[in-house]
Amino acid sequence: VLSGFISVVLFLGLDSGIARLFADANDDSERKQIFSQVTFCMLFFLITVLPIIYSYRNIILFNYIGDISHGDLFGILLINLFFYLFIQNFLGLFKWTFDKLNYFVLSFGHAILTIIISIYYIKFLDLGLESVFYGQLSSSSIFIVVGLLQAKKYLTTRISLNYIRSAYCVGIPICLISVLGNVIFIIERKTI
Repeated sequence: VLSGFISVVLFLGLDSGIARLFADANDDSERKQIFSQVTFCMLFFLITVLPIIYSYRNIILFNYIGDISHGDLFGILLINLFFYLFIQNFLGLFKWTFDKLNYFVLSFGHAILTIIISIYYIKFLDLGLESVFYGQLSSSSIFIVVGLLQAKKYLTTRISLNYIRSAYCVGIPICLISVLGNVIFIIERKTI
């Protein structure tokens, strides 16, 4: 619940905004700009915001559950969350462009590799529950690169940030609805 809340608040509906803008775009050059700008914005968050949240992970965890004994796992979960959102961005692109093969390779490949690596970590490194988080992190690290290679024709280096504002204008109302839903779950967990 907490990771879902963080992802919704952090990106403020950017994923929903890009979907709408992408559908309304007139040509491929406009779609490249939209996708490149959002990908750049997500990369900016990954480089700047993740280290800040990661450094405060024990404080966040203590305020949420009153215990910091799982701070390292929560840190891995945060990194996984950022990587997951990046992969979702690529999957969105393949869905909007009807690129079935790249969608299948990225989604199925990521899931299968996560399972294989997690089993390896459980069986040979004896990591227990942590193996699932580390397996997902390892697989996501690989498939972010795969996603970048698959999506390279929709990435451009000449980026102006004019579509980001529009994406947020569409996404923020959707984000508020999601936040309210998550707040209800958090309040319920804290009171019960």
